[in-house]
Amino acid sequence: MKPVQNQIDEIIARHILLNRKRVSVIASVPEPDPSKTGEIMKIEYDVTLDDLIHFNTHHFNHSPAMRRMVSNTRLILVVVVMTVMTVFSHETGKWQIFMPVGVVFSTIYAFRINYLMTKRVAKMAGKVLDKNASREMLGRHVLELHDDGVFVKGAFSEGKTLWSGLTEVAEDAGYVYIYIGPVKAHVIRRGGVVSGDIDAVVEVIRGRIVGQ
Repeated sequence: MKPVQNQIDEIIARHILLNRKRVSVIASVPEPDPSKTGEIMKIEYDVTLDDLIHFNTHHFNHSPAMRRMVSNTRLILVVVVMTVMTVFSHETGKWQIFMPVGVVFSTIYAFRINYLMTKRVAKMAGKVLDKNASREMLGRHVLELHDDGVFVKGAFSEGKTLWSGLTEVAEDAGYVYIYIGPVKAHVIRRGGVVSGDIDAVVEVIRGRIVGQ
């Protein structure tokens, strides 16, 4: 059981660390002159550590790779538990005791595993990001829509992702996630928007992403 849990923790930690590096993979570009590009649609918003933790739990619950991992873990545990209960039943002859226990335990865990692992992701994300989240990821950000892509500027960094680099816009529980890669996204909490129209921005970006 321990090696399985260690493998799960390793996968989760790698996922969290990949996400916290999202700023470093955005090309650094100079901020354009608005007078040359016309009026720019933009929003200003704050990003907190809790916002980044929320994104990690969202991605964990919606990523096909993470869902496969949960399904595989569920299957492995059920097989292990039922195998152990079968051995105990065979050795003791108490089939009426050990087999029902195995079935009950496996059923409960199968239904609870996603909840338990989501809580574990949030706990691990909190520890990893609290220690490693760079100042570029937190604080006040400005997101602008340009002719060629999405420009994001923070207090200590700025960068642009071309329209072709955007993969998805997802939403849940008051959050908007603008994906710029499989496990990377601009995380925008609706309650953290201090200026601009987030719905208008989302509508434009979705219109630019093929398939959305």
